[in-house]
Amino acid sequence: MLTIAGSWKSAYVPGEAKYLHREFAYGNFKRVVTLPAGVDVEKLAAVFNHGVLEINAPLAAAALPHRVEIKSELKKAA
Repeated sequence: MLTIAGSWKSAYVPGEAKYLHREFAYGNFKRVVTLPAGVDVEKLAAVFNHGVLEINAPLAAAALPHRVEIKSELKKAA
C-alpha cells in the first residue's frame, strides 16, 4: 500500500479572492492506495508539479510477461 499525506495551507488574502467557492482551504489530508501486485517498491518515484502529483510505479522484472518456447515431440509419419 502507498500512503500519501500532506496539508493544505490557505492562501486567502481578503479582497484578493478570485473564486466563489473552495472546498479545501486548509487542513491535513491522507490517502491510501493499494498498489498492484508486482510493483517494484524500491523504484517508486513521485513528482508534484503545478498541483498534480504524478506517481511512477514500475513493475518488477519478475512480474513482466515473458515468452516460453514450447517444443513438440511429435514425429512425422512415414
